[in-house]
Amino acid sequence: MKGNRIIKALLVVMLSLSAIAGVNNSYAEEVMLEPMVQIENKKLDKTLSTAKTNSQELNIPENLIKVKSAMKSGSITFRFKFNVVVNDTNTAISKVDGLLSASNNTTANQYAVLYVARNVNGLENIGFEKRAAAGSAGVHTYNVALKPGTLNNTNWHTLTYTFKELDKSKSKATVYLDGDVIDTLDVTYDFFNTIKDNLNTVTLGGVDIGTSTLKYDVDGLVDMVQIHNEVLSENQVKVLHKSTDVIDLPEMTDLWQKGTLINSGEEGDNPNGVAVSMYRIPSVVKTDSGKLITAADARKYHYNDWGDIATVVRTSDDNGKTWSENNVVIDMPTNSKFDKSKDFIEDGYYPNSKRTQSAIAIDPVLLHADGTTYLFVDICPESNGAIDATSTSAYEEIKGKWYLNLYDRQNNRYTVKENGIVYDGGGNRTDYVVDGYNAETLTSTSNGKLLKKGVNAGNIYLNGSGTKSGELHVLKTGFVWMFTSTDDGKTWNQPRDLTPYIKEDYMKFIGTGPGAGIKAKKVDGSTRLIFPIYYTTNGTGTNLGSQSSANIYSDDGGKTWIRGESPNDGRIINKGTDEERTITSQTLNIQKGDAAYELTESQIVQLKDGRLVQFMRNTSYIDAKRDYGVVQYAISEDCGETWGQVYDTDIREPFCQLSAITVQADLDGKGTKEYIAISNASGDDYSTKTLTNSKKARKVGHIRLCEINGDQLSVKHDKIIDDGGFAYSSLVQIDKDHIGIVYEKENFIMRYMKINFNYLTDKKVNIFSPKIENIEIDNEDKVVKAGDELRIKLFFDQVVFMINGKSRQLNLSIGGNSTTAEYVSGSGTNELIFKYVVKNTDQGEIATSIENDAVIDTVYGQTFDKEKDNNKLYTIANIGNNPTDKSKDVTVVNVGGSAAISSTKALNAKDNDPLSYWVSNASGAYLVASLKESSVVDGIRYLPRQGSYDGRITNYRISVSSDNNTYRDVATGTWIASDGWKSVSFAPQENVQYVKITITGTAKLSTTSTPLASIAEICVTGISVDS
Repeated sequence: MKGNRIIKALLVVMLSLSAIAGVNNSYAEEVMLEPMVQIENKKLDKTLSTAKTNSQELNIPENLIKVKSAMKSGSITFRFKFNVVVNDTNTAISKVDGLLSASNNTTANQYAVLYVARNVNGLENIGFEKRAAAGSAGVHTYNVALKPGTLNNTNWHTLTYTFKELDKSKSKATVYLDGDVIDTLDVTYDFFNTIKDNLNTVTLGGVDIGTSTLKYDVDGLVDMVQIHNEVLSENQVKVLHKSTDVIDLPEMTDLWQKGTLINSGEEGDNPNGVAVSMYRIPSVVKTDSGKLITAADARKYHYNDWGDIATVVRTSDDNGKTWSENNVVIDMPTNSKFDKSKDFIEDGYYPNSKRTQSAIAIDPVLLHADGTTYLFVDICPESNGAIDATSTSAYEEIKGKWYLNLYDRQNNRYTVKENGIVYDGGGNRTDYVVDGYNAETLTSTSNGKLLKKGVNAGNIYLNGSGTKSGELHVLKTGFVWMFTSTDDGKTWNQPRDLTPYIKEDYMKFIGTGPGAGIKAKKVDGSTRLIFPIYYTTNGTGTNLGSQSSANIYSDDGGKTWIRGESPNDGRIINKGTDEERTITSQTLNIQKGDAAYELTESQIVQLKDGRLVQFMRNTSYIDAKRDYGVVQYAISEDCGETWGQVYDTDIREPFCQLSAITVQADLDGKGTKEYIAISNASGDDYSTKTLTNSKKARKVGHIRLCEINGDQLSVKHDKIIDDGGFAYSSLVQIDKDHIGIVYEKENFIMRYMKINFNYLTDKKVNIFSPKIENIEIDNEDKVVKAGDELRIKLFFDQVVFMINGKSRQLNLSIGGNSTTAEYVSGSGTNELIFKYVVKNTDQGEIATSIENDAVIDTVYGQTFDKEKDNNKLYTIANIGNNPTDKSKDVTVVNVGGSAAISSTKALNAKDNDPLSYWVSNASGAYLVASLKESSVVDGIRYLPRQGSYDGRITNYRISVSSDNNTYRDVATGTWIASDGWKSVSFAPQENVQYVKITITGTAKLSTTSTPLASIAEICVTGISVDS
């Protein structure tokens, strides 16, 4: 919310107020003064009755005197928010909000009020009004005009007025908002003095003028009002304003969403435009002229990586505030049997086999250099795309030139030569011509239209049973085409097919590494253009093959292109072990033990020292030694021709594309430095642990600012920019203060964000609803007894404000019984503190839920979302018993049970990892722990699934057995569905080798259709026979 808030100061009639005396040094060292009066936790609802109730403490006689005294010489501070934005859709087109007033409630003509005016003639003001008599002559007002949107929002703000009499003729006033000095003004001495003795009422949230209605009523929340009889210094004010003294929110625009129209003029499409089913695969660059260009797939009727997909671009001249309409760069031909009657939502994601009857343009990648914008796309003929590709370059070389091969239904080979003339296998000219074909670009202006004696003979990129299929066609394989634009994306030249120059016959598929290419500088100072690619080898049939990332580069401005090596070429794996060996991209074979070493879509950056770093999507999650996949990188010392070893980062990677760019930014006030910005979907602790290779883990988007020292990458700043669905993304530096990102989010939206670097480094604010990071009490082992006073601390991921207008409380469950803890402090910080004294009658587990009637807001007005808080119940402590004590655990060697679902397994329940878990359908659910040896067993310990209430055990039956056939029941009971360890004890049972928990009741989220049962960890207590 920083920025230039002030437009001008409008002095209508001077006020008798006062100003700040001076500024001290660092405000962190400033001694804070105790306020004369402080009130908290008020809801303002525009009614006089509520205003009177909220103002009762202020109207205690001594406080009334203090308020009037502070209006003359002192300081008044508010921390507040409005509930609604004032605009022309509301009944009130303009609004004056009286924050605090002193009035004579026997007349409408005597009051002084501190106020905010919103949307008055399109402006916003912080103001002061005095009425001393009836009529306009009796009203005196001062306004400071603000930039529109400064206060007309639902964000939290802190506003301070300081007043000081300088002498008997003049006074000064200073107004502060969210840590900034807004204005200081000279006022007349007699402004307030002429009426102060007649004012008998103080009102919070309006002006009491003795009628049944409230003048200048307010609809909002107040966290705190402080009245000081001293004039606070600027540094003291900054301390008070710290919680709302935050940077501006990112600017956000939904670039594309389901239904955004395109019109390529393709036959069979709606002539008024196609409401696109889904946009995917973003790329964004900034041109030399400052324009942004972004490209994406327009997947017109379905989701999949095949079918009717066009490439579209949009441009922006104002750093992303507004964007041009869709510009279709290419839309490959679609066959007659392609079903355009409905989109994929009606018939599911996969297999959508009926949607393969189209050639494909997919995965756009942009680069801008020296006035030219380059656009690379993958092209596939009618097929299932990459998985249908054939290992071939699809070309033959004749006398140093490349010529495209075509095939007829009998698989006879033909060759397209100059002017599109087609020759048969014997070198004889045929009657076929590819319309508009250019032997230099290896593409045609008609996108493959085939003529026979001048008559349409189909399309060479269509090969199915439809009526548009070419009598001759290309092989099913992957092609890479390059378009160029010299007018910042308005128009695009005929594409060039680069496939024969960069693809070998042993490669099944070759494609772009989505994101953006780079302009690099070689050691000799010359320019090299670099695009990331990847390709597959050793794939047959519908097996995609084994993937390796690489790059292609051009040293002549894009005229010729060369493929560099892959980091998989010469890569040493299992180094230092008996299994050490060297692999190459050509020999890599996932069907022969190499599945964990695939490198796929990548992004390449150049460091100031000239080295290139390639960041890679990969299959490291398959490695049995890992808990989850991580982003990997390799370094090139020769500008992309070869690559060194592959390194791991600490950045989680749920098998999804990432974006990486170098940025220049001053993040610490010590000058501009080079950082690597990386955006990706990191999932969360639970999704990446248990659902390692699932699209369900494509969520929680981060931007990380990193440094590389030597060969080691370190993350300096890590910011979550979207806590929902997040998949492919593309980054661009906008200016010295901002970075831009285009990314895929849930609900078929492609979003653009312009983000201040300060926002990325600020840990106390975020754009989405707050989340609980931790809940603590002072007792380290969380075991308490009657009489203990618990200080319960709720830590959030950002600053929060807690308001309910009454008594703020925290709900507790103790042994299944409901009670509350009292609020102590913390509103305006990221730590809310409550207290509770354990009673003699309290027994069992103490847990809390954030389910009360309070509003818990971030500074940006984002409210704690109880529905998104899937954890629901948080364990705080246990009375007397310590279920975390593992001193009596006997060894469990194996775990089995009812069928696991959602990529989990029973062994997750004994891996000593709280983030992994076993989950099964609740109906008939059970788990059996097999002991290392026959033991005396007297109980079990159970850790519920972490992070989600779903499937936690509420009812159970415990049985034991010596042979896993005959079981005897030893305990039944209930647990509350919180996230902490539970335990159950029973009479010692001898000769036990198997312990079974039968789950007879579980917790269920409202969004879950079929009840689940889950366990994170299961332990057995007792004494082994040998002990």
